[in-house]
Amino acid sequence: PPRSTLFPYTTLFRSLFVTNTDYFSDQQITNAKRLGFKIIQLSVPLDELVKRNRGRVENGGYDDLSCWLDGMVQYQDHIFKQGFVDQRIDATKSTSQIVEDLLDYLSE
Repeated sequence: PPRSTLFPYTTLFRSLFVTNTDYFSDQQITNAKRLGFKIIQLSVPLDELVKRNRGRVENGGYDDLSCWLDGMVQYQDHIFKQGFVDQRIDATKSTSQIVEDLLDYLSE
């Protein structure tokens, strides 16, 4: 995703699903992992999300999503703490570094 991406993502590989909030229940994630999906999480801390949201609202005319940000981070933390995440990548890095980290993981 581009560096300007606002939200943290959970990506399930093989087929591609992207979520930035609690679209997947624990049971759905467990089932996906049982089928061989890998979960790679692009992690963005709340303060960075707030900053990105503010910039998008002020400079891009986007809707203010700040009321959802805390819940998004809580969900991402939850699935990480539950052990669902196979790899967590710091999405505050440059796009090229995120891609490099992702490719390194996928080539293992």
